[in-house]
Amino acid sequence: MNRNLEDIPLNKICSESSSGSPREFIENNIDDLKENIRSLGLVQPITVYYHSTTNCYEVLSGYRRLEAYVALNEENPNDGYDAIPSIVVDEPETADSRKAMSLAENLSRVNLSADDLVKQVSD
Repeated sequence: MNRNLEDIPLNKICSESSSGSPREFIENNIDDLKENIRSLGLVQPITVYYHSTTNCYEVLSGYRRLEAYVALNEENPNDGYDAIPSIVVDEPETADSRKAMSLAENLSRVNLSADDLVKQVSD
């Protein structure tokens, strides 16, 4: 599997990407995450693939980081938050392989709850 690190413009990431998120974005701590990104930068890139049918990038992991970046860009459009560091991987061949890739990427998250795991697997 190919993996490339690229800065992906936010407007090239499909808004439908959030539908596969294992969490809801209306979550506490997004402000903390925004502050961390402001002070430290993005410590871990998000993981995306280019969706050939929709001609945009779909998120496999890093939904909260993406949402924090989008919020920072809306708040400070001239501060360089218009593109997010991303690991770009090959497009999954099937929906099941997309789910497996997303699950594998998210399993390393320390605070992934059992509910998050069940939702990820059952979607």
